[in-house]
Amino acid sequence: MVEKISEQKFFHVLHNHPHSTFETLADGTEFTVGNSTNPFFGFYENIREYDANTLDGLKKIPAIQYIKGVRDENLNVPNFPAIACEVAVHYMMLARELIMEDIRQQIAPDAPSRKTSLWIVDNLEGAKFWLKHLGGEGTIVQLLATGTIHSADASYLLGDSEPLTQTYNKARSYWLGKTSDNAQPEILFSGKATVVKILD
Repeated sequence: MVEKISEQKFFHVLHNHPHSTFETLADGTEFTVGNSTNPFFGFYENIREYDANTLDGLKKIPAIQYIKGVRDENLNVPNFPAIACEVAVHYMMLARELIMEDIRQQIAPDAPSRKTSLWIVDNLEGAKFWLKHLGGEGTIVQLLATGTIHSADASYLLGDSEPLTQTYNKARSYWLGKTSDNAQPEILFSGKATVVKILD
């Protein structure tokens, strides 16, 4: 559900993400979101690669080539199961986000894009839920926001292998603002925000 808001209070989890552009947020900081790639999507602007000992010495090898190297017994990787899972999740999430953006443009073109928006919630309990969901590493920030929001249910996001038709149907439910029985409320925000308070 898309809605225009003006000077409304929300909460954001400032996650310790390697591509975050918000490390310097402090009380009173003003910033704008929605015009450039957010930290989450910024991660996909970089290559996923892994160190490997080769005949030519230590080299960085792109993820799929790395997996093929293990398959073909050209690389010996003790922690390969963890790396294989990491690569699978990486591409699953990329596929998910590309599908989500495709559906947004079709049925909710005025909604903030997941590629450029800021994730927020409208209550502290929700912020604490997402802080825990993100691994507990981060800080909760209270914001005063003016712009456009889309309220959605994150439980509709692709999280594992499923029929493609189901993925598209869930994406439509997400952008239509539907709520499931096991809802995980999240709000996408695009506009101007001011930090009211950094919470411990």
